[in-house]
Amino acid sequence: MFYHDFGDGNGPVKAKIHFNGGGIVADTATVDNKAYVSSCSFVYGNATVGAFTVINLGSRVSGNSIISEYSRINYSRICDQSFIAKNSYVSFSVIIGKYKTRVGQKISAQVKGVKSYTIERSDGHKFNVFREKLTNELIISAGCRYFTFDQAFQHWYNEDYSNQDLAIETMDILQELHNKIKEQS
Repeated sequence: MFYHDFGDGNGPVKAKIHFNGGGIVADTATVDNKAYVSSCSFVYGNATVGAFTVINLGSRVSGNSIISEYSRINYSRICDQSFIAKNSYVSFSVIIGKYKTRVGQKISAQVKGVKSYTIERSDGHKFNVFREKLTNELIISAGCRYFTFDQAFQHWYNEDYSNQDLAIETMDILQELHNKIKEQS
């Protein structure tokens, strides 16, 4: 047992390494022994993860969310009181609020449960912007990564970024997303 700060405003809380995958699980969360939580994934708050479920590739499950058995969560955030039904597949997505999936539903590269905007880059990479409920901060989800606007601009406004054409296009997308959110406010 050790203390870990999940960045949810609760400060460091008691946590443990899940024996099946090595992910970090808060003592307040419930993860079935037959579930897999990868080493770069987190389960915290009062979240529940069912048997034979895979929480993988940097995913975060929090709040009072329930992930039913045989589901797979990749590169995603499942928050608040979301319910992921049995045998569902969620990838590159953010599920917030009281959103519920259907049994066997597949969700990829989407934001559910809050007002969001999505713009696709010329290479097919999707960028979403939404307002984080806990902090009220604007968050950019880009594939498996999550940024504040400042972090996103710093990441792509970098001379060392491998593809400068995509970096310039991304900066334009970030500006357009920022304008859409400002119009809504």
